[in-house]
Amino acid sequence: MPDLTGLGVGGIFALLVLKEVFSFVSKKNGNGKQQEYAGLIKRIHDLWYWHAPDQDGEQSWKGKNIERVMIALDKNMQENTRILSEGNAKIVSKLDELISRT
Repeated sequence: MPDLTGLGVGGIFALLVLKEVFSFVSKKNGNGKQQEYAGLIKRIHDLWYWHAPDQDGEQSWKGKNIERVMIALDKNMQENTRILSEGNAKIVSKLDELISRT
């Protein structure tokens, strides 16, 4: 469970109520719905994580973390561009080879 120190009393209460409600409903609806509710609970925890303040009092989706995400995204885009360029070069060379045979 996430660290609740940065959450107010209302937030903690809401989290506990949601947890109990989903727990009750999942028991009542059987195993088929349990996975669906477990996924919903995971999304709620993920949402809480993104908005919870870190040790510097900054929310995860702001500042340092978003900068890290953007840097990683830039690296991934550069790598994908390189791979696509290499693939295109191979396709062009293969086409040139096929054209020269005819």
